[in-house]
Amino acid sequence: MKKIISIVGNSGCGKSTIARRISNIFDYSLIEVSDIVQNINKDGTKLINDTKVWHNLYKAIKKGLNNSDAIVVCGCREAYMLFNIDSIPAYKHISIAILSDKQLRKARLSKRGLNKKEIEQKLNQDEKIGTLEAMWHCKYKVLNEGKLKDAIIYCKNIIYSEVKK
Repeated sequence: MKKIISIVGNSGCGKSTIARRISNIFDYSLIEVSDIVQNINKDGTKLINDTKVWHNLYKAIKKGLNNSDAIVVCGCREAYMLFNIDSIPAYKHISIAILSDKQLRKARLSKRGLNKKEIEQKLNQDEKIGTLEAMWHCKYKVLNEGKLKDAIIYCKNIIYSEVKK
């Protein structure tokens, strides 16, 4: 059975880094939902057209699974959409939420070059649009306390255990 591994979390929690490492370790394709949103919003608008995003995400998942037994899907503000994955038949969905405290997320966002105002906007935006709710629905929760190596090992072990089932 083909597998879809969704990794979700707030801005700056380390989910993209973890998703990239996991996709490399297992040699799975990686889909960043934010890339799909950016492609839709090429005109610079900040609005997300849910129907277009879901349609393009669904196409990317199907294409990825044509070339691989599993894919890793990474999302943040659009994380709630990843739970529509369960509506795709014949796939095993492994959902992992990456949790971290606000101070760590602020530090990681600052390293990306965001100023204080931009960081606060990102953190507030996460709370407004359902990232926490999506994380609550994940089967697994992994705490990133600033040691990404440990979080990656936990995720790797979760995937190993799920693949064996």
